[in-house]
Amino acid sequence: MFQVTWQDATAWKGQGGNQAVPAPPPDPAVTAVGLLCWEEHCVECSMPQCYATCSLFVARPDRKCARFVYGIMPNRQVQGLFRFGADIRFRRWAKLQTA
Repeated sequence: MFQVTWQDATAWKGQGGNQAVPAPPPDPAVTAVGLLCWEEHCVECSMPQCYATCSLFVARPDRKCARFVYGIMPNRQVQGLFRFGADIRFRRWAKLQTA
């Protein structure tokens, strides 16, 4: 699963996100899965104090830090166990992480 609670579809389209994606090779048969929630995080983060002190801070609509350029956009052209893959453009300090 991916954290898709905020997205900027205009920025995604501006970065070429609406272009066709080549089909991936078929997956082998899946016998088991583990549910993880992938989220955007920062390699230097000490939130929320960093919102006022970090020179790399970019506010997203909910006033948290936009570590990805346009959030995590569902891309239905690429599918795996879910009906969409994740389209992400990382900023310099961003990382994709799960707990």
